[in-house]
Amino acid sequence: IGFTINLFGTNRNSCRVNNNENITFNSPLDDYTPNPLRDLGFPIIAPFWADVDTRGELSNVTTYGRGTINGRLAFGVNWIDVGYWFLKDDKLNSFQLVLIDRSDTGSGNFDIEFNYARILWETGDHPESGGESGLGGIPARAGISNGSTRTVELPLLGSILGAA
Repeated sequence: IGFTINLFGTNRNSCRVNNNENITFNSPLDDYTPNPLRDLGFPIIAPFWADVDTRGELSNVTTYGRGTINGRLAFGVNWIDVGYWFLKDDKLNSFQLVLIDRSDTGSGNFDIEFNYARILWETGDHPESGGESGLGGIPARAGISNGSTRTVELPLLGSILGAA
């Protein structure tokens, strides 16, 4: 990460960047069908946890790195023009996660930004996810959780896409 964050009372200075649109702190997350964040058993920050598949010809790969924002250290992960399972690239999502060091306000403090440029699909076409053409089935999840007792989760993305 490049700086220390206090995530639910635990100081952390590293994370695992998972292709399925999230970062975790104790172990990687290989699951592609999103479950409630509070049920995972480990900490997660997820701007859009769903069944991304970057193997399609038009899909980009997940990238991440360190930099600064307004003079503060930052760590960012980009999922720009990513497709969905299985090798689908007819709809491409673009979004970003940014962690910003705010130790100027207290030890371990940090800001989280979820930046969305385009969300055109919500689920992969895997039978377990129940989607078709990137829609329906078990929708993506977004939020932050310690994996059990403390969770802030945005409304299910399927309900937002369905309302459009």
